[in-house]
Amino acid sequence: MAAQDDRVQSLQRWRDRAAAGDAAAMTELGNMLASSDPDQARSWWEKAAEHGDSTAMYNLGVVLQASDPARARDLYLAAAQAGSSLAMHNLGAMYRHSDPGLAQQWWTRAAQAGDTASMYNLGIVLEDSDPGQARVWWERAAGAGDADAMCALGLLPHEDPTRARRWLEEAAASGHVMAMFNLGLLLSDTEPDLAIRWWEKAAQAGDTDAMTNLGFVLAASDQDAARRWLQQAAEAGHQVAMFNLGLMVYETEPELARLWWERAAAAGHPEAMYNLGVILESSDPQLAVTWFRRAAQAGDADAMAALGTLLADSDPAEARHWREKAQ
Repeated sequence: MAAQDDRVQSLQRWRDRAAAGDAAAMTELGNMLASSDPDQARSWWEKAAEHGDSTAMYNLGVVLQASDPARARDLYLAAAQAGSSLAMHNLGAMYRHSDPGLAQQWWTRAAQAGDTASMYNLGIVLEDSDPGQARVWWERAAGAGDADAMCALGLLPHEDPTRARRWLEEAAASGHVMAMFNLGLLLSDTEPDLAIRWWEKAAQAGDTDAMTNLGFVLAASDQDAARRWLQQAAEAGHQVAMFNLGLMVYETEPELARLWWERAAAAGHPEAMYNLGVILESSDPQLAVTWFRRAAQAGDADAMAALGTLLADSDPAEARHWREKAQ
């Protein structure tokens, strides 16, 4: 009750200041009302923006970006011209596809003003054309605590393994899921138990690649856990997990294996298509050929060889075509 009274009193103080024409108070009042009364918050930000408050302009831009991108862009531009690095960053994001050069200009201005997300984005933009400068921006962002930049540094090609590990560990410790997964990859040969722990952390945070890797590495020691992780990843749409889950259950639950291979094949997994062809070859050779053909068209050499054999009598020309491609 006391906390509610304090909030009411605080709101009233900000209302009094805002009513007196204090633009910063208008913006703060909008911030305080954003969750409980978004329409009233927007109204105060509109008033503050009319008074030239760059934070209010930025906030309005965020609110309007989906419904009125043209006005959002104008608000971001006004805020950026008033020095808002957040608005500069969002302008860069808005121009990313339509005008990459202008996007880079805005991200550069934002980065120079200290915006770490823009530093990271500049690294992405420059990674191929100027990897040295990309690294400079990522190091600046990482030094300011940006976990995306730390992860990017850890994944640089030819990076010293010790430095890569340090960057990935720092990012992972801050909760960066991709860093957790890649740290597991880095350690999987030399410290497999530690790799598993990082993959478990990433999997618990929802990373389906980590779940799939756990399903693979735990299969020999803890098949129940392996199956749980594979099933979780498969149900989330991970096609490799679907395929591997089919392999795991095929001997004991062939119909369930077929179901998972069908789902993996529908998602574009060539080996699942091939396996469907194999299990259907005796019961439904026409459907088997259909799956072999889809797998072959996706580049699966075993499927090409199977078609070379299956079609030898019915379609010698196609059979020869696939035999030659399989070689």
